[in-house]
Amino acid sequence: RSADPPGPRYYAGEADLAVAAAVGQVAKERGWSRARVACAWLLSPTSAGGGVTAPIVGPGSVEQLEDLASAPDEALSRDEAQRL
Repeated sequence: RSADPPGPRYYAGEADLAVAAAVGQVAKERGWSRARVACAWLLSPTSAGGGVTAPIVGPGSVEQLEDLASAPDEALSRDEAQRL
């Protein structure tokens, strides 16, 4: 997403870009949105935070809310969580 103008504000370096790429790859493999992958990762007990119990999300539409609300229904595999 280097063509994304806000990119430099949100991605501090190569590690951040690697995580963004991994999120995109998992999203593509699962047929999920990037936001859903990120939410599922936050809820994963194998995430860096040990599993957040109440992630804060800001959907802009009912469709986005439904997508994010479905994240807890299917957990990421241990491999997917570790890739992120």
